Amino acid sequence: MGVTWLLLAMTSAAGMASGALGAAPAPPMPGAYQLATSIGPDERAAATVAIRERALQERKALRLVAIERVDRQVVAGLNFRLRLRVELGGQLRTAEAVVYRNLQGQHQLTSWQWLLSRRAP
Repeated sequence: MGVTWLLLAMTSAAGMASGALGAAPAPPMPGAYQLATSIGPDERAAATVAIRERALQERKALRLVAIERVDRQVVAGLNFRLRLRVELGGQLRTAEAVVYRNLQGQHQLTSWQWLLSRRAP
């Protein structure tokens, strides 16, 4: 009877622990990027700055087609990590840009990376 009771208690405790873990998602890590739940004026402003500054760097016209994803990171200000669909020279391309907004509300493009496009078969 002692072994059966011990197994039952262990199984019950393991079940409660796994149920507790599956019940609520882990809280976000401080300082980590978090997926933006919507694309609002802040995200559009960051995308506009990214396109404008990259167009100056490329010395070519870039046109924003879509904001595909935005992640936000709270720092001393905000970092916006944007996945952008853009038109460059008549071709659609995808890029990942990071735009920093300081505490005074000024934006700065801090990185831009062209991503490989997936082609349909």
